Amino acid sequence: MLFAIYSVVVAGSSDLRRIGESFAADYQETGDFRGVMENYLRDGLYVAMFSESSSADSLLQDRNLRYEVYDGTKLLAANTQEMDERLMSRQVKGYNFYLKYQNGTVTLWKDGEELDVYGDGVYRGVWEQWDVPGYSNRSIYDYLYDWITARDPEEIREMTADVTIWLAAAETPAEYQQWSSLYGIVRGQENVRWAVFLAGGIGLVGLVLLVWTILWRRHLGRAWAALAGVTGRIWLEIKLILLLPLLWLLFQLFLGLLNYYISEEGALLLWLEAVLLSIYLNDCVRNWGHLRAHSFCGWLVRNLRAREQALPVQNRLIRRSFLSWLGVLILAAGAAAMDFVLFLSTFQYPPLTLLTIVLGILGLAIIVQQWSGWKAQKRLAQDLGRVAQQIGDMSAGHFDPPEQLPQDGDLSALSKDLIEIGGGLQKAVEERTHSERMKVALITNVSHDLKTPLTSILSYTDLLAQEELPETARDYVKILQEKAERLRVMVREVFEVSKATTGNLDIRWETLDLGKLLRQTLADQAEPMERSGLTFRVELPEGEVSIRADGDRLYRVFQNLIQNALQYAMPGSRVYITLEEDETQAVVRIRNISRDELPQDVDFTERFVRGDESRTDGGSGLGLAIAKSFTEACGGRFLVRTEADLFTVEITFRTV
Repeated sequence: MLFAIYSVVVAGSSDLRRIGESFAADYQETGDFRGVMENYLRDGLYVAMFSESSSADSLLQDRNLRYEVYDGTKLLAANTQEMDERLMSRQVKGYNFYLKYQNGTVTLWKDGEELDVYGDGVYRGVWEQWDVPGYSNRSIYDYLYDWITARDPEEIREMTADVTIWLAAAETPAEYQQWSSLYGIVRGQENVRWAVFLAGGIGLVGLVLLVWTILWRRHLGRAWAALAGVTGRIWLEIKLILLLPLLWLLFQLFLGLLNYYISEEGALLLWLEAVLLSIYLNDCVRNWGHLRAHSFCGWLVRNLRAREQALPVQNRLIRRSFLSWLGVLILAAGAAAMDFVLFLSTFQYPPLTLLTIVLGILGLAIIVQQWSGWKAQKRLAQDLGRVAQQIGDMSAGHFDPPEQLPQDGDLSALSKDLIEIGGGLQKAVEERTHSERMKVALITNVSHDLKTPLTSILSYTDLLAQEELPETARDYVKILQEKAERLRVMVREVFEVSKATTGNLDIRWETLDLGKLLRQTLADQAEPMERSGLTFRVELPEGEVSIRADGDRLYRVFQNLIQNALQYAMPGSRVYITLEEDETQAVVRIRNISRDELPQDVDFTERFVRGDESRTDGGSGLGLAIAKSFTEACGGRFLVRTEADLFTVEITFRTV
């Protein structure tokens, strides 16, 4: 375990980014290389702007770099012989990376190919981007701002307007007696790789020892779980208080490790730190979801909230306002104590003494005002509790006049309005209930009374059809039969809708296969579907889709929906029928394009509503109303959606 901790220390002492880049095959692909070239570019700009010899010396020291700095056509500094045409043609032997600065922008070439320096042209300060001028949000002034202060941006642009800089980096930096930043990158990569290998080897040894310990002690997992059960009962605040000195001591030991020095006592403390941190880590892993629950603050907040939620709203408000007033009282007591001390210390100075007396009187007045305000808030909270009770009674359907608040109360007008609203709601509910009952009773009675004469009409038209009559009379009899039959169907549908509305519809519950029921309905409607000229696209799952419903009622639902599509779909169009199932529900969707333009903001499931109000033939306007009533009676959900001329019906049932 100590070996593993030591490896973490060594790895943590290095930059994680450099650890990753130390294994790069090409040192020119690292962030360190970009940083060195960016600094050399700045040195070249200083040479061009200020003729600083120190900047030229820094460029000259790196013998793995070739550079030339121009001001217009004038060569200001270079470590080449005058003007090297090979540098400008990017053909210097042993150098594969070239940087050119001109007109405020930078161009890069590597291995003969130009690199994309700016990307989308926005500099975000991330490590992967080149920190050079030329971005839309990073001008030459921004680029040099941290190194050149008290300079005007326009002056900087004028000083660098005609500057041209060429830099070339060696493909494989060589070691020279003089220091080379480019070669330092390669040496740094080697050093980091050695450190990683060393730390990794030590860590691997520690990991092997840890695995060996775990395998040797078969019940180690149970022991850790039992230990977590013990530490889980300790309050989180105590753990955090004990963790602070533990982390401080660990930091001191790490400093010793980084300086390659640690005493025998330090090694013992490090072992103890490792044991304690293991206990902390085990507690965090096994009790992570319960850390806040096993804390004093969490326990206190839960108890206060539980007790507060059990109180009525007025008591909660009174408690909160009292706590606020108590806080003000504590602050006032502290201020009074300070004022008293000030009074004693300024007793010999009458003006200051008078000031302390005035402050004391003012503080006393504030306390009295706060006390009066708390009493007023208490009365307001009590009145609010009565109003909340009134609202609760109204939501429960109790519209009896409640207890009125005092006339001088802040909420008396609100209470009076609530009483009036309750009376109006009660009257409206009674009137609507009476109206609905009268409507249902009227429809039921009319439907029932129409059955007997309608049966006689149908019987006599059947008898007339059997008689020898002239051709014209036979046509009349046929029309009578069709209209009488349509009237019979309409009366039956009205009667069924009325029964479903009043909850008197008989439901025979059973477990059925929704897909099989759809296939049966489609098979029974096959002949009119073929005559319609419509194309039906049916997608049903192969497996069983089980729901609880009344099969006969659902058969009528799908029959009505198919007949609705046959009657109102655009000729030659397609009708889509799908059944989808997830873990909890099954959804049937029937979609078609309407033949006539669909009106907007119309509830098609209302009784006697049709898509085309101008039509007097065809359906009765009860098909969708019956389908919705039967679906809801069977425990499903019926939804109609229209989008332009697309008509969609969606039926949802819970699966079993």
